[in-house]
Amino acid sequence: MQSLSDESQLVAIDGVMQFKVCCRSVSYDAGYVKRLGCAEHTLRLKRQVFMAAAPKETILKKTVDAIAARSVHISLESDVSETRAKPDTAKSLASFELRNPARGTRTEISILRDHYVQVTTARRSVVQTHNVDLRFMDPKPMAFRHVAWRWLYAALGLALITAVAILSCVYLRHFGLVAQYGISTSIACGTATICCALACYYLTSETLLFLSVNGRIPMVGITGTLGMLRRARACAGEVVKRAKIARVHIQQSKSSYLRDEMREHTRLFEQGALTDAQYNEAKLRILKAHD
Repeated sequence: MQSLSDESQLVAIDGVMQFKVCCRSVSYDAGYVKRLGCAEHTLRLKRQVFMAAAPKETILKKTVDAIAARSVHISLESDVSETRAKPDTAKSLASFELRNPARGTRTEISILRDHYVQVTTARRSVVQTHNVDLRFMDPKPMAFRHVAWRWLYAALGLALITAVAILSCVYLRHFGLVAQYGISTSIACGTATICCALACYYLTSETLLFLSVNGRIPMVGITGTLGMLRRARACAGEVVKRAKIARVHIQQSKSSYLRDEMREHTRLFEQGALTDAQYNEAKLRILKAHD
């Protein structure tokens, strides 16, 4: 038997083997000789189907093992080599700082050169920083608004009690109990009303989440309280503009883009920006988009 003499590649994607054989002549033993012209043939099939349909299982198994041994294995997940230069964090084109005093958090978003954005999140003494490639970010964010309804209802209820207490002090002051406790009750309820209103003000927020294009995993989150909404929206507008520029400026084929997007998710996972569940979900979606 004559073994394969031409270069072959084996690409394993999602459990399915794809054999790409650039062949001039491929010979098998005993009546299975086939002459193929100088053309590129691509066969996509599962290994067990290929082995079951083989005329001689032992010979074909050795052939497949020989191809696998000499082939170049390309994995979307394992190859994490950088395709672009690392971002220069020394200089930023624009920077936005968002604070939330009630939650004790501070988020700084910096637009870097070469279509990168740096996100730094500080919560008390814990600081986390990661860089995101804007090529793989969907420029259409998802908006979520959180309203502190409990604090709002408490403020309204206390405001009503405060009003009743003040009216009682004015019109029922001749009653001894009202004259003794009316003013102090009004002051206490008024103070509690102000505290609840401030809590509602600082805990009510609006969040814009920027997801990855195919992985659909949050890459950048911009959260602004009622006092920071204008700055948060300006920051989101700048990120959207830069993401659109990155998509237009850097053109890639679909397979190359999906490979680089998988590398980006792997890099974010290693930096601690993604959890295990998010990373696994992103991998499945990217592999599904590749098929």
